[in-house]
Amino acid sequence: MKLTSIELISACPDPVIITNNQGVVSLFNLAAEKLLGFRSEDVINSLKIADLYEREGEAEHVKKLLTAETDGGPDQIQRYETRILGHSGQVFPVHLSAAVLNEGQNVVGVIHYFQDLTHSEKLETELRELSRTDQLTGMFNSRQLYLSLPEEILRAARYKRPFALLCFSLNGLKETNDQLGHLLGDDALRLLALVTKDTLRENDTSYRYTGNEFLVICPETDYTGAKHVAKRLQSTFAKLLPQALDASFNELNTPLSISQGITVFYGSNTVNKNELIHQAIQTMDKAKLDSENQIGLFEANMQADQ
Repeated sequence: MKLTSIELISACPDPVIITNNQGVVSLFNLAAEKLLGFRSEDVINSLKIADLYEREGEAEHVKKLLTAETDGGPDQIQRYETRILGHSGQVFPVHLSAAVLNEGQNVVGVIHYFQDLTHSEKLETELRELSRTDQLTGMFNSRQLYLSLPEEILRAARYKRPFALLCFSLNGLKETNDQLGHLLGDDALRLLALVTKDTLRENDTSYRYTGNEFLVICPETDYTGAKHVAKRLQSTFAKLLPQALDASFNELNTPLSISQGITVFYGSNTVNKNELIHQAIQTMDKAKLDSENQIGLFEANMQADQ
């Protein structure tokens, strides 16, 4: 059995739309209906292809590409990335391949093949997110910290505005893991991450630097502001911990608490990202040695707050 070209297009698993010389839809296959939510009888001879593109002027740009020499040759374009709109306003990322339709010497329209990239784009976003976040806590990871911190240093230096770098760790985590198992220790870390997220302000960002070292960048924040953030984090964690660990909380031989260290970049400091991280960790370690559940301040920079 020989199928006509119209029947082949109708059976194509990818959306296919044919337009006439005025850019009005003359064919709208079943795959296009399923993706975009329009019925073919509602769009044929009434809907313009320009109305399907998210960007204004995109249809005219595609028309110019079709008349230029491209990888697909004259009168063709292949795998052009664009975004089209569905019936309810949803946006679909697509690859567009298109070709001019001729009858003899006359151009009669354009055939558009769309490949839906929604799944690919979602997967790419998820992979990108996985590459910069810690799986257990959902915080950003150290890789993202090394990207974010230099940007914050540059911003603070440009505008001569401070930002705080806060470091904290969970005291008693190793002992908890040894006594009651890593699953309980993971519960404590997840609680700490949740409390951190709820405690921080909109522009603050948190990072899991190592297994039990966490860093927070607090823009537009001096020692006074950073200490308020640290105190809220400390008190909220202590309040919620018994409920999060349930009956296991009373079994802990070593209490879980938070030690914190704070350093501040004032825009004129001549330090790099590694030095700032070292200052915050060193200050936290000193606070931990003095007494667990303490907040330490990096003394070399504190005169700027006086």
